[in-house]
Amino acid sequence: MTTTTTSQPPPLDIQRYHVEELVFRALPEYDASRKTSGAIDVDFAVQQDEVLTRDYRITMRIQLATSGYTAEENAPYTVDMKILGYFTFAEGTNDEVSRKMIYINGPAILFGIARGIAGQATGASKHGQFVLPTVNFVEIDKARLETEKARLEKELAESERVLAEAQKEFAAAQETARDSTPD
Repeated sequence: MTTTTTSQPPPLDIQRYHVEELVFRALPEYDASRKTSGAIDVDFAVQQDEVLTRDYRITMRIQLATSGYTAEENAPYTVDMKILGYFTFAEGTNDEVSRKMIYINGPAILFGIARGIAGQATGASKHGQFVLPTVNFVEIDKARLETEKARLEKELAESERVLAEAQKEFAAAQETARDSTPD
């Protein structure tokens, strides 16, 4: 097997991370003979440093079965984790590349770390190690972009409405000014 190394740093690198909250509880109703299914909730926020614009912080919350056991999900544990990751882009990284990578690659890297932490935490627990299910951050980003697009379209429509209203008021004021001007 041949490995190749490059002298270029990766465009996106995680500098550090920390877990701010981690709560998990074994669910006594869990049936190991049945398949576990159910939705994992992953929410994250990306913040760019105002001074060091190549630096970002991602705050991620991961929740699984936080309402308790349901037979449909058959989750072995409830999990509620908040993890923060601090990322930086290599100098010279294109802004467009940075914008795309920070919303897909950044959360994927941080979630991978969170999966390991959850696996370690549950490893010595009643139902054994539990690895969080994978998440498709490309789809999450598509949904984020659609939501942002809808928000911007709504703002644009409101701005256009306000502008049209202001133009009507201006035209009415001009008409009033013309009518009150002596000939």
